[in-house]
Amino acid sequence: MAKQNDISRVWDMIEKARVGMLTTQFAGGLRARPLEAPCSFIQS
Repeated sequence: MAKQNDISRVWDMIEKARVGMLTTQFAGGLRARPLEAPCSFIQS
């Protein structure tokens, strides 16, 4: 049940933050882009 609580906690944080940064790594270094994620939690 701890895993489900962890997943719920992450979704709670996502709902509050609304905007985050997506960072990728390439040969020349790192690149970060702002990202707005709609909250659509699908429980599997």
